[in-house]
Amino acid sequence: GAQPVVEPQPIVEPVVHVAQPDVVEQEVELAVEEATGPQPVVRYVVAPEGQYFPGSLLLQAFESLDFHYGEYQIFHRHLDSTSKASPVIFSVANVEQPGSFDLDTMDQFATVGVVFFMHLPSPAGRDLHNLKNMIRTVESFAQSVGGFVLDDQNRIFDDESRRNYLLRVTQEQVQH
Repeated sequence: GAQPVVEPQPIVEPVVHVAQPDVVEQEVELAVEEATGPQPVVRYVVAPEGQYFPGSLLLQAFESLDFHYGEYQIFHRHLDSTSKASPVIFSVANVEQPGSFDLDTMDQFATVGVVFFMHLPSPAGRDLHNLKNMIRTVESFAQSVGGFVLDDQNRIFDDESRRNYLLRVTQEQVQH
């Protein structure tokens, strides 16, 4: 019989980060807990140091990204972006207490940041799809208001962290 041709696998190990195996283990466990536990997935968008987002700017950005103002006086992204009756995929609140927004006074208000959050498992069982959708939305939002994206540990969430994060979640999806 002919031998199957085994393609050499490209080596994608970044040489720079030598993480200790036990740290990696912890990371993965945390990721699994985050994805399966009642803890929501959280991303912050914060203004540059010493600056604020004006409410009118936030409102514009929320509306352009198909958020609807609703329950708990915060903004929600629905499964069907045209219908407030469809299930909420993820939401965005004010990082400053009490966390809500007052639609009537949006133009007289400013905040240092907002927090996007999503509960897993998410509606329609498309966790990964919805998660990617949330991360894309958070990034577009940050661009449109000139803010920075931070993860739940308040670390800057950049291209590399996004790759690692989605990779982790994808692997969990496969395991479940």
